[in-house]
Amino acid sequence: MSTAPYALLPSSADDAARHATPTSSSSSAWRSWSTRHLSRVRLPRWSDQIEKNYRWRGYTKLCLTGVMYVMLLLLVVQYAGDSGAIRRGALLQVQHVVEDVNGEIWPSTAARERLLPPRVVVGQPWSRLEKMGTPSEDGGEYDVIVTRYLGETEDLPLVDIQIHHGLSIHGHGVDAKYEYETSDLGVYLTTLETFIRDHLPTRDSDEDDPESLINEMRAYFPLREQRNEKKSIPLKLFRTGKTLDTLMKGKKLNYFASFNRLNPGLNTTSHCDAAADKWVRQRFELDKKQKAQDEKGIVDAWDSLHDRNSVLKADFWRYLIVASEGGWYVDEDVEAIRPFAEWGLPQGVVEKRPQGFTEASLVVGIEADLIHYPTWAKRDTRPIQIVQWGFGSARGHPVMIDAIRKVYNKLVALTPDETVQILETTGPAPWTSAVFGWLLARNGLTWVDFHGVPFSGWRYQDPETEELGDTRVMPLTAMTPGKPRQLYPGSRGRDHYASMSVHHFQGSWRNKRPGHKTTASAKRPGRPGIRSTRA
Repeated sequence: MSTAPYALLPSSADDAARHATPTSSSSSAWRSWSTRHLSRVRLPRWSDQIEKNYRWRGYTKLCLTGVMYVMLLLLVVQYAGDSGAIRRGALLQVQHVVEDVNGEIWPSTAARERLLPPRVVVGQPWSRLEKMGTPSEDGGEYDVIVTRYLGETEDLPLVDIQIHHGLSIHGHGVDAKYEYETSDLGVYLTTLETFIRDHLPTRDSDEDDPESLINEMRAYFPLREQRNEKKSIPLKLFRTGKTLDTLMKGKKLNYFASFNRLNPGLNTTSHCDAAADKWVRQRFELDKKQKAQDEKGIVDAWDSLHDRNSVLKADFWRYLIVASEGGWYVDEDVEAIRPFAEWGLPQGVVEKRPQGFTEASLVVGIEADLIHYPTWAKRDTRPIQIVQWGFGSARGHPVMIDAIRKVYNKLVALTPDETVQILETTGPAPWTSAVFGWLLARNGLTWVDFHGVPFSGWRYQDPETEELGDTRVMPLTAMTPGKPRQLYPGSRGRDHYASMSVHHFQGSWRNKRPGHKTTASAKRPGRPGIRSTRA
């Protein structure tokens, strides 16, 4: 017979017997034993289960309350300082909202008007800008930094918010990022001429040669004696990659074919890293007289990038080759949607040119338009940023010369152990500053004037002569179609008439092009580093 597992059962044989067959004589003994032992046992009651259920309900309610408070806190943090802008997909929805022509969502018309910058003004409103700065050492020119905006008319007073907050709601700090140097067109021209004479080969500053780079650049300034005329962008395409194999493989070959298919007669030149290095040294080597005077040139700035990320050289190279040759540049992962002849033009202009129409000498696109986003710096280098992965320019255009100058100044100032920020040193930051610097000096417009560029694009037109300007600015959809509205406000699909190309953002510059490595294919004897084709 097995032993009972319960400790409360009687342990002795006599107790077991009495427990099995209790009698009246043993009832008192049983009562005494049960008093001592059975009091330790408490059977579960139905009220205990109810209490347990209520306890778990309390825990659940407490957790849900905590989650609600956390969500409420996140909503407050998300929209604090956002000036009331409600984006698609946000948790907080407002029924009565306003959608503008660019697809941006606003809680009310008043909120939209409060956040919008000044409207684009046609003409040359020089009085809109007040020059602020310190005189130079010789007491001559001013180092002008634009910090105050006077409005659209001369009589409009300078309001307090414009004094303290700069050109936009982001303040003077963001204005300084655009590196404005002068709004005086004469000072602007002198700065570029001095750079060409001091740091480029002598042939580029030859006054007697009408084809020299300095004379090509002067065609874009209203000079009394003009030797050259403004030129349109030649039908040439430049691309660069680590090797020719990476440029002509897989999807990148299809992207390349899209440009040849849409642009009959396109002359394309593809440079690998080694070929780009050779071209820079041959094209920009200073002559003996300049070297004897210990002058620093483009090659010196190029050599400062030795053992650094080769993307820095790829950025620098695109400015150098387009400034020297004229043409179009696109990254290797850019696909064409429309031919270059249509880039940035309003719908219908391609079929029928209006009277007085002239081709632009510089075509650029808007990459980012985040002027009312407080957190713009997490995504881009500037709240309004110009596309650097695709653009076109005639030879010697002032923007190209100024982009080279800005990058050169940053590179020669580098120390050997200094960490280089690619986007700020050679990427879209100096390129954006060069474009907006020209638009300020030539047309009197600042970066805030290019918020919300319409789908038809922007181009300056003189109100008296109706002459078109040399620069064409494409809208956001032109280069970044089909992007999320909350990240790219105003972007439309690639089937929209304003879309010109698609950047597939394969990011090869981030993780596939280390600057300190040299590929075996580049070292292989007899392998061409430059490939030219003509469709």
